[in-house]
Amino acid sequence: MSIISPTQYAAAFVKQTSLSDVEWLQRCDELAIQQRVLFLELVTFSRDGLPAQQSRCVIDFLSTLQFVSSAISKSAADPVDLPEFQVAIKRAMQYFYALTTDDKAHFARMVQAWHDSTVSRSESVIWAGCIETLRQPGILEHPLGKDIVVTLYAIADVFSRRFAYISPD
Repeated sequence: MSIISPTQYAAAFVKQTSLSDVEWLQRCDELAIQQRVLFLELVTFSRDGLPAQQSRCVIDFLSTLQFVSSAISKSAADPVDLPEFQVAIKRAMQYFYALTTDDKAHFARMVQAWHDSTVSRSESVIWAGCIETLRQPGILEHPLGKDIVVTLYAIADVFSRRFAYISPD
């Protein structure tokens, strides 16, 4: 059962993406405090060559998750520590490694298993937001695309798992 409604996520997304440049930079300062580990991980992409427009997209995803989490549950919005994030990165890398195949039937089974075990049993709106972020122009085509996929997957995984421990009202 989902705790985050599409309407709640959309409102947080609109709030984030309607920020002026000055407000966006202020929001980055807030994220550097609220989600230091995740924010610093995302900022490294721009340091390593990801253009500003794509960098803003990935940071907008984190900010949207933080906005919606803060509105619903303090524990879901708590800072993610490095060990929690490292475990999520490891899960993401293992999944993507298992997904690597030339066998179309195996690939389809793996994607279906992921959908059945992850998306349909957790916060599907978080995963939809992750996928939509990855679909933004220039992200997957960038040389850092694979790293961005793993990182955003891990961030979605962390937040989705946190919501799994919250009882819906």
